[in-house]
This record gives sequence, C-alpha cells and structure tokens, in this order.
Amino acid sequence: MIRRFTMRGNDMVERRQVLRATALAVAGGVAGFAVPRAASGAVIHPYLLVGEAEYPELRARAAQDPWLGWRAAAADLARQPCPTPAQEPDVGKRATRMSQIAGAASLAYVLDPADAALHRATLLGLIDRYRTEVRPYLDTTAWQGVVPPSSALFHLVLGLDVIVGSLTATQRSTAEATLADAAQWFHTYRNNGNWQAARIGGYGIWVAYAGDTARLDESLTQTLTHLDNLTSADGVYLTGPNYAGNRLGSAGDRDSKSFFVDVLTRIGSHDFYTDPQYVRVMEHYTGYLTTPVLRSGAHPDRGEYTFGDSWTERGTVHRSGRTWSAHRFGAVAAANAAWSLRGVPATETLPLITTYVLTTRTPATGTVPPSRVFPGGGAWFLQAGTSPLALAGALWNPTGDRQVEHQHKDTNALHLTAYGEHVLRNAGYAGYGTGVAGFSFEVISQRAVVNNTVLVDYPTTFPDADPPTVNDHQLTPGRLPGAGIVESLLPGPLDYACGDSGDALPNGATHLRSLVFVRPDQEQQGYWVVFDEVRGGTPNGSASVAWHPNSKSDPAVVEARCHYAATVDVNPCTSNGVGLSILLGTEPAQVVVRSGPLAEAWVANRDPGRYLQCVYPTDGAGAANAVTLLFPYDQAGHPRAQLDRVTGVGWTGVRVTHPSGVTDHAGESRGTATVTTAGVSWRGLACLFRLSGGTPAYWLVRRGRSLTWDSYGFQSTADVSLAMRGRGGRLHNPNAGPVTVTFLHPGLTKVRLNGVPAAVTATGIGWLSVTVPAGSAAVELVTATPVAPVADGYVRAGVYAADSYGRLGTLVVKADANPDYRRESYLRFDLSGLTGPVTLARLRLPVEATGGGACTLEVAQAATGWEETTLTWNSRPSATTVLATVPAPVAGTVLDLDVTAAARAVLAGGGGPLAVRLRIREDGANNSVTFGSREHTDWRRRPVLELS
Repeated sequence: MIRRFTMRGNDMVERRQVLRATALAVAGGVAGFAVPRAASGAVIHPYLLVGEAEYPELRARAAQDPWLGWRAAAADLARQPCPTPAQEPDVGKRATRMSQIAGAASLAYVLDPADAALHRATLLGLIDRYRTEVRPYLDTTAWQGVVPPSSALFHLVLGLDVIVGSLTATQRSTAEATLADAAQWFHTYRNNGNWQAARIGGYGIWVAYAGDTARLDESLTQTLTHLDNLTSADGVYLTGPNYAGNRLGSAGDRDSKSFFVDVLTRIGSHDFYTDPQYVRVMEHYTGYLTTPVLRSGAHPDRGEYTFGDSWTERGTVHRSGRTWSAHRFGAVAAANAAWSLRGVPATETLPLITTYVLTTRTPATGTVPPSRVFPGGGAWFLQAGTSPLALAGALWNPTGDRQVEHQHKDTNALHLTAYGEHVLRNAGYAGYGTGVAGFSFEVISQRAVVNNTVLVDYPTTFPDADPPTVNDHQLTPGRLPGAGIVESLLPGPLDYACGDSGDALPNGATHLRSLVFVRPDQEQQGYWVVFDEVRGGTPNGSASVAWHPNSKSDPAVVEARCHYAATVDVNPCTSNGVGLSILLGTEPAQVVVRSGPLAEAWVANRDPGRYLQCVYPTDGAGAANAVTLLFPYDQAGHPRAQLDRVTGVGWTGVRVTHPSGVTDHAGESRGTATVTTAGVSWRGLACLFRLSGGTPAYWLVRRGRSLTWDSYGFQSTADVSLAMRGRGGRLHNPNAGPVTVTFLHPGLTKVRLNGVPAAVTATGIGWLSVTVPAGSAAVELVTATPVAPVADGYVRAGVYAADSYGRLGTLVVKADANPDYRRESYLRFDLSGLTGPVTLARLRLPVEATGGGACTLEVAQAATGWEETTLTWNSRPSATTVLATVPAPVAGTVLDLDVTAAARAVLAGGGGPLAVRLRIREDGANNSVTFGSREHTDWRRRPVLELS
C-alpha cells in the first residue's frame, strides 16, 4: 500500500490510498537495473497497454473511422525511415521521429498479422539504433537530450512488450539490455533539473515491463508528487495552456509524460481513470485550454489561450491521442474532449498504439463545455454554441504554495475570442529564450505590462521595447503570486468571477479584477465588462491598465480617453473584419498607445502589436476603480452596438444600446452610497443590469448592499454579491458569518437557498428578510400569483352613511356605540382568466394602525355588484358567509387571512369577481384597525390576494 501525501502550506493532507492490485517479481539486472529473465514467468507479455486476447476486438474496430484511418496511417508511418545522425544532427528530432515510428509499428504489428515480421524487424532495428544514435546523446541539461529520448524509450518498451513473445532468446536479451541501460540513465537522473515527468516515464515504463516492484512504486510516488506540484487542487495545470497540453496530451514527442498513467492504471498500480485529482486535471485539459477559434486549411487548428509560455497556434489538445481517449476519465472529460476535437479531422492525430488502443468510442456531437471556475487557476466563460464564431474568455490567476516554471507576469490577465478570432491576447511565446519583433524573451516572459494586466505606480515614459522593472509585478520565491479566483456566480444570468492579485503587486497593493460575460442571445450581441479595483496603492499615485487587442495597427480613436476601436489584423483566421471596441467607462488621466510583443512559435512575428496603457489616478487612500467595456464586432452580421460612457455623482459607467432598443448599463462606485442609473437604484462596488421595455431583465451587484426597481430587488445588512434573472440567481456572502438579506418581489412567499427554505426574520407584502450564511448559494424566490384588488374602500354609518371613501389610501374598520364612528371595509378582486388548482388563497393586509382594546376581526364573502366610487354605508353589499375570524392584529405587521374556499368556489364557476367584507364583530366596542388600501403611495403597504 502506498499513501499519497501533498503539502498545502504547513498541512500534510492525505490525498488518497493507492492499492496495488498485482505483485510483480524482480529478476536479474544490468548495472543494477532490472531485466526480466525469459524463463521466469514473472510477467506474461504483452500486458502494458494491451493483451493478445484483445487483438480481435482491436482489429474489428478498423471497420470504421477513426480507427480505419489510423490503421492505414500506422501501416504507412511504420514503413517510414528514421533519420540518422548524419541526416538529422538534433537528437531531439531524431528521437521524436523514432518515437512516432515505434508507436505506429507497435500498432501495425497488432493489427496486421500478415506484416508482423516486417513491423517486428522495424522495432528491433529502432531499439538497436537507440543504443547507438540516441543513448550516447542523452543530456540531463538539454530538453532535446531528455524529453524526446524518453518518449522514444517509452514507445520502444511498449513495442517490445508487444513483440517479445515472438523473439528468440538472443533477440530478447539484446533488446532488453539496450532498453534497461537507457532506463537506468533516466532513473539515475530522475531528480536532476527540469523535465521530471519525462524522466519518470522513461524509467517507469521499463520497471513496469521488467516487474521491478520497488522502482515501480517509486515511479508511482514520483508521478503523484509531480502531479501535486504542478496542479491546483481543482485541476488546473499551472504551467499555462501550451505546456499543460504538451505534458498531458503529447502529440508525439512527450508520450512518456502523457501515457505513463495509462500503463500504471492497466497493470493495477493505481487507477488514474477514477483518481479524483487526475479526473479534474483532465476535465480542465479537455475543455479549457482550447478556444472556439478554428483556423481552416490543410491542417485545421484550434487556437489556445495565451497565459504563461503559450501561443495560440498549433496547440496539442485538438490533435492528441489523449484527447480522443479522454472518455476514460469520465463523462465530463469526454464531452469536453468532443468539443475540443470539433473541426479537426482524426488524421491530424498520430496513429500510434497509444491513440488506437486507448480510444474505445467516437466523440459525441453537440457538446460544449460549460462556463467554469477553477478557484486555484482561473475562470473560463464560454458561449453555449459549437460554432467557431462563439465567444469565449478567460481570467487567469494561478495560485499555489510552490513555484512553477513557464509562468509569465500575468496575474489577472485576460484572453478573449469572438467571431472566429483572438480579439484580446497576451504576450504569447515563441519558444524558450526566443524574442520576437524587437522584444527580448526577458520582456515577453517577465514584464506584466505586455499582458492584459493592472500595475500600480508604473512609469508612463519608457522605450516600448524595454519596459522598466520599476513597480512591475513581482514573483514570490517558492510560490505563485496570485490569490486565485476569490468569488464567482455560476451558473447565473451572467458569468461573473473575481480574481485577487495576492502578492503580485509591489508595496502591498492589491488588484481585484472582476470579469463579467454578457452572453449573446437571439437579438443582442455578447460582450465583456471588466471591473478593476486597486487598493493599498500609493496615495495620489496611479494605476495602469494594459489592453492588448490582437492588432498590429493603431486603434481608431472614436473618442479620446474614452473609446478605441482595434482591428484584428495579426494572423487573422477569418476574412470577416473582426474588431474590438474598448470603451473606458471611467475616464483615465492618460492613454498611451504602445508597441508590444504578440509572440507565436509557428507563424511569422514581423510586426509588434499595438496596445493601450490607460493610467488612472489613485485617491488619497491609494485606491482606484475603473470599468471597461470590451465589445467585439465584425462585418459579417455582428455590427457594433451604440456604446456610451455614462457618469453620475459618485459613479462611472457604460451603456450599450442594442439595435432592438434593449439597453445594458454597467457602473462602478465605492459602494458607500446609493446611486441611481436609468431608474435603477443600487449600492455596491459594481453593478450591471439589462433593461428590456424599461424593465430589468437581469442584474448583478458586486459587493453591495442593495438594488431596487419598483417592487423588485434586494437589501442587505452587509456587502454581498448577487445576480438575478426573474426569480432565480446566485448569491455570494463573503463575510465571516451570516447576514440578513431582504428580497423584494411581488407575491414573494419563500426564499430557497440551495433548494432549502431560508430562515425568515421578517416578512411583508412582496418582501422577505432571510438569514444568508457565509459562502455561495443558488437563490430561488418562491412566489404566489399576486392579485391586486380592482376596487376597495370603507363605509361609515350614521350621519356619514351616504358618503363614499373609496379613493383614500387606507381602509378602516371600527366598532363604536356611536353609529357615526362605525366603519366597515370592502375589497373586490377579479379572478377572471386564472387557471390551475389553488392550494392556498391568502388575503394579505398591511396593518397601518390599531386603536382600543382587544377585539375580533371578521372576514366574510360579500356580494360583488358595487364600485368603490359609489360605495356607501347605505349601498354596501350583503355579506353572509363568514370566511375567517381573527384577533385584532398589531400595527406595522401584515395580517394574513385564509380565503381559499371562497377563491376555489369562484374559480370552479369559471372565474370572476370575489369580494370580501372586513368588520369588528363586537358591537359597541371602541376598537379600530386601519389597513393600507390599493391607493396607498407605498406598494409594500397595499393589500393583495396571493394564490398558490
């Protein structure tokens, strides 16, 4: 039994127990490294990836694609020559080709028995050439001397595993001695320098073949530790998309990194297919490294995000055999993989034994990864559509208690795609140590300003090719600087997440970046709003926000220091004329247009990109807020909407007016006072809402106390974040303990949090105050059908018997010995057009005032033939059926009366009017109760009949 532990801060947490299902015997050795004796019977080959009993099924797969195509391609690749050192001096390239040919020959040996001798000879020849053409060039200090040779060794061992039963004793011993010697080298240097996963897979595949249980256990422990060191707890591979893709899903030169887990799973060492952490890693790999962007051509290509050492072109996820076999890690990984493979034919994936054998099903169609937040790595927001024109965006904020290679200074950076293009991107990567377009690798990898980031007190005067290190982002020794995604609301009417810069900014400053994705619908286009908040900066200093559109041209200045429009003209994937509008809702003090790198490894980097450095002043406390609208458009049916900056006292913002007339409003404030925008009142650090026909369709408040419009909204005793559409939404309480939140909605009867009714602390007409615990929750407002009275009023006896009181703001009932003071009230409701069974009909009456002592209030069903403008004591309707009697209520409360039987009777008759009379039963009692009427100036104090 092996127990896996991982360090999280100072805590040692037991991650999982690894149970060994098989025991392998150790026999023999070369230079102290295990070589199995042919006669030992310790292992029955093949077994590392496939067994002979599976051959018929594997051959049967070739009746259909993709296996049909892979079989033919493998037979062809297996016959290709492998370059000699004279033909290819680079051992990395030689070993890569050897790896590919070996993987194809192993597969062809299994699938084509007629040519088995040819493929066996190919594998034996490659093993012998490894001894002379690769082994002498192994170099622990060079990538090409470690990683591709490890991949070649991996496939040669898999090949030997397949053919070993057909070898002579001499052939076997010679081949095993060669591979054992190479594996010995990888084991010797297993802890030296970089590329540890390749070292582990290089020796691990051999000890699995050889039955060396001690070293196999060691390789498993190293694999698990390596995984812990490079992934967040929620599954993000922290090196960035490019290196994550290459390591988890090699496309032919790093297979020992990618597929050793399959060998360990098959032989029973550890089940990575169900390991919770590895499953999370594969879910992120399959769904959130790839963008919707598809570059067509002879070799279609799916673009990837530019975080860390990553480029947009020629990623691995869409062409890796690992992606085809991702279904082994569960339904989510399978669905994500199907999306990442869309638009790219199977012929782009190498036909290796790892590809063919591990892929047992074809990808599903129509799947799209949902927007998802990985708190330890970032937030990925995707439009629900399979088109390459779909919108997608990511907020990158990796965090962890160890340092990871290939990181850039890009905490809280963004990458956005729209309409088939990368519209906003970061510095990129052209290979380790490689500069582009006059920018050094040092600038590309170690300057925050060349990414979509925020800097505090950063200079504004410097050569574009040499950004200064003064007040740059900082790297914390031994850990990643970011604090991760600290808040999100998913799923919800809007995609929202907030990243915390942690230690990335110097001098104790903090940057909180909130990304909001406004999804497109049938009439309105999608876009993004970014809220940036800087705290703890230098008093009266500055905060710089860098925006890098994927453009080599100067942005068009629609309005200086307000609106800039950039054309996507760097390696465009379409001819649709895609552009990005950058609307600065908060006016900066200065906007500098600069040149910066847009690095790629596979395309020319002749021209630098042009970007904006937007400089905002910080206040006396070193704080600054800024709201920015990022609106993509093209010339193929997605025109730019009307975009405007809007401001008011204590807030700044933007307005989007869609061609349909729908308007969206987004604003920032310091959250200390209520502000009103387009008739909506809100208090918070940020707010976004959509008005359709003048009515809010949905809304979001970040870290705020309230939003109200008419009879809808919320109020809170402490800051919360809340997004709502109709009666559903998401809420996050960032406080240490519970807070009281009052929800406003007509007919509100109950609030559910995560499906459980919330504890009610107070209630009224159309509102409920509930206790909200710390953390996040789905919100559901449960409402009855509110029916407002169509007529109401009270009547007065005695000398006032002919007077009408139907237009007043109150209803009064009173019993008094003096008839001049006696009063009754009447209400009429129209139940026409209502359908469905009624479980409860509740008459809700806000109590304005009471007088006198104890008494009994009677509610009776009344005749309906009256109007409030002519209702008098003399003309009052008859009331014979008593519906309820209750003690006199308390002022300031809401009196609830059950009138279900009467409502059911009216509805059973096809609907129509329902009228009730209110009176005090005790004759001569000097008591009174005053209720709000339908004319009351406050909607919360008006009577209502709620049907549920």
